[in-house]
Amino acid sequence: MPGTWRRRSTSTSLQYADFLGINWLDLGAGLHYGFATMSTDTGHSSTIVDGTWAYNEPEKLNDWGYRAMHESIVLSKQIVTAFYEQPIDYSYYSGCSTGGRQGLLEIQLHPESFDGVLAGAPAWWFKHLQPYAAWLGKLNSDHPAGTNPGHIPASLFSAIEAEVMRQCDPSDGLVDGIITDPKMCHFQYEALLCKGSSSTTTACLTSAQLDTLSQIYHPYMETDNTFVSPGLELGSEAEWPVLLGDPNGGCPLGFGYIQNYMGKGEDWS
Repeated sequence: MPGTWRRRSTSTSLQYADFLGINWLDLGAGLHYGFATMSTDTGHSSTIVDGTWAYNEPEKLNDWGYRAMHESIVLSKQIVTAFYEQPIDYSYYSGCSTGGRQGLLEIQLHPESFDGVLAGAPAWWFKHLQPYAAWLGKLNSDHPAGTNPGHIPASLFSAIEAEVMRQCDPSDGLVDGIITDPKMCHFQYEALLCKGSSSTTTACLTSAQLDTLSQIYHPYMETDNTFVSPGLELGSEAEWPVLLGDPNGGCPLGFGYIQNYMGKGEDWS
């Protein structure tokens, strides 16, 4: 998790990449603006969807969860202060997804670490978030092939995205290619329903697929009506290939969390 410092201010940032370790790109960006910078790999290097490093490794999980972040902050401040021979005036943090979570947790455990934190899209409440991702993969699975009439193939994601944009973009009074607040949009699912014998399924959905789509956008509730997780937002469709794109239902974020972080092993189904 990268961080940046200079004599008068500090900043940190994280961006998604196929490979996660030391974030050299963000270190360079911080230097461009005159910051002294810090980055940590939190004790491991991997791709975004590879959690095998966590299997039966409780200390690595502690490092990734909170410890490496804080110890890197403390040590980096000591180094920067010694190098410039004066105290640091301000310390700032910016991170997204796991980086957002790390920023939130750091200021909860150590509020003195930063003067300001930007926590974008924090991957929070992991014990609900990642099992929900596993449920999403299962919801849209089609294994064996043809057994789930509600399966939405990845080839339809762009058609759904286009219809969501068409309906929801104007909800803030301005058509600009941005959905300002998905909750302002009263999405009409029927607009995507295949109509007539001449319709093709390349740009429309069946009734069973619309039911799956509704479940995707609505909160996930257990059978006893216990709330587990909010649903995906209207406008999130660009992320669906990872969460919903495997017809076998193997969402790597959800299944990988249960297999590796929870220690169930790769044979867990």
